[in-house]
Order: sequence, then structure tokens, then C-alpha cells
Amino acid sequence: MVPQFDLEVYEGDTSVFTYQYKDFNKQPIDITNLEIRGQARRGSEVINFIVTRFQPQQGIFYIEVPQTDIVGKVPEEGLEFKYDIQVKYNQLVRTLVAGTMRVTKQVTV
Repeated sequence: MVPQFDLEVYEGDTSVFTYQYKDFNKQPIDITNLEIRGQARRGSEVINFIVTRFQPQQGIFYIEVPQTDIVGKVPEEGLEFKYDIQVKYNQLVRTLVAGTMRVTKQVTV
């Protein structure tokens, strides 16, 4: 079962989320040689997250939601995307987390 975690993003704000990849014994997994990717989708609209390895030996990385994909595109009622984050090593793929990403329209422009 893939853990579910919803993200709240505010249009125009820097949105960075921290994750730590751990094994089933809750020990950190070294992500130095792993490909990490994440996307949010809404119909045919796709947002590719920016992934930064912070402490790779401890399995810690950041994902950032690029505001260039959001600013000026959010209606008053906001937007909802489905997202997930995956790690890949050779041909093995594992989804770390998935959920809904809600985007709230900014007031100050």
C-alpha cells in the first residue's frame, strides 16, 4: 500500500516539501544512486517536481513545485491535482507517496 499524503500549495509561494526514504525497519536508505521523480497531474496538465538531494546518505530529499507551472493559472475556486513520488533503481520502481495536491489562488500579486 502506497502511503497517502495530501499537499497544500499556495499560488506564488515557494512550495518545498522534505521527504526521507526509509526501509521497512525505518532505517534511512542511501539515495545517492537512485533516480527520484515526481509529478502532479490534472487531466492533460502535468507538473514535474524539482527534486534536490539534501542528505543522500540519510535518504533525505526535497521536492519543489515550480511556480512557473502554477502562477496565473489558478481560478478563484483553486485547483486539485493527483501526484506521486517514485524512486527508480535499474528497472525497479517504487512509489513512495501519493495523494492530492491542492492549489489555492493567491490574493496579492
